[in-house]
Amino acid sequence: VGRIGSVEVSIGGDNMFFFNWVSVRSSSEEKKKYFYNVERRRLSTDYSEGYNKVAIKLQGDITYIVFVETATRKSADSGRIGLSMILEGNNGNRAYTSHLQPKEGVFNQGTVDEFVLRNLPELEAVKCVTLTADEDNAWYFDLIAVLDMGGNVVRYSNKYGKFLSSDSSEGMTSMKLCT
Repeated sequence: VGRIGSVEVSIGGDNMFFFNWVSVRSSSEEKKKYFYNVERRRLSTDYSEGYNKVAIKLQGDITYIVFVETATRKSADSGRIGLSMILEGNNGNRAYTSHLQPKEGVFNQGTVDEFVLRNLPELEAVKCVTLTADEDNAWYFDLIAVLDMGGNVVRYSNKYGKFLSSDSSEGMTSMKLCT
């Protein structure tokens, strides 16, 4: 098959389906490649619910690890935030994530969740992180840290002192944090 640069996911049944990412591996490559549903498109044969197929391109070959610390304040935790991120590099490149969901399914108060983001573009130094909420449950974080494979860590605090939520009456719908 050779190097895989894009994938197409389609649906044949009558139920709506949402996926955050898909991983594939060809017989000529050792490692899986990860493709993120950054446009958060739903699959369905009913066009009022979504698309019958979604094409996704590979963003790059670099891995970043993102650590998210949920605050200990009252009501900081969330099970339905629909968190996604855009990482911006000082070289002008951007990396897009799909929804980031903790292993336990909930951002719990006082815990640190880790997200390994593979196959993103080279950002050199990460200078900004934009957080976006797509779902209606508010969430409050204290710290976001991004680790690159060179061991460099960039930290971002909740400088706005606000909750993140798709409901603007509960907090900010997106936050851009820069160094």
